[in-house]
Amino acid sequence: MSTRTATRAVEKQDTKVLPGFGITLLTILLPLLIMVAKTIAHLLVDPESTAGEVIGFIGNPTGAGGGFNAVLTASGVAPGLADALSVLPVSPIILAWRIAIILHFAVGSSTVAMISAAGIVLPMMAASGVSPEITALAIGAGAIGLTQVTDSLFWMYQSYMKISVQQSIRTPSVGTTIASVVALGMVLLLSLFF
Repeated sequence: MSTRTATRAVEKQDTKVLPGFGITLLTILLPLLIMVAKTIAHLLVDPESTAGEVIGFIGNPTGAGGGFNAVLTASGVAPGLADALSVLPVSPIILAWRIAIILHFAVGSSTVAMISAAGIVLPMMAASGVSPEITALAIGAGAIGLTQVTDSLFWMYQSYMKISVQQSIRTPSVGTTIASVVALGMVLLLSLFF
């Protein structure tokens, strides 16, 4: 067997092992879709009813994010951090973005970063005067940046593109960070109107 034929056989084997794009995308988005469905369902069903409690249980924030947020809150880290950061001369929007991007870099999960950042900035919300919607957008913008080796997206991209780790650091890491900064700019612009 020639080297070219062997290479093609290995490439065919690799593509058979990897899941398709649709199932991969569904796996990534499923926790967010479930939480959004819970929010919408609670508009239609009383959260205190049996059906509402079941919906609330199913749509509860994903285990790692909710657990991490609970630990931050119970330990006093989240309120303490919120108090310390609230006195800084920085826009609450930029602060929410910064917390989310740092958490994403640290834990490697956008969902965990968003849920945890929301738990940290929640105590600052009332005093800041910034709408919760703008803060949520800032947190989302931050949670997509700084993709690196602790993030499953990094390895999925590296595997699908069949590139080296160094190339992966230069492409999705830089790309998601640029997207995060641009999104922050758009959120700041949007905050002028809302």
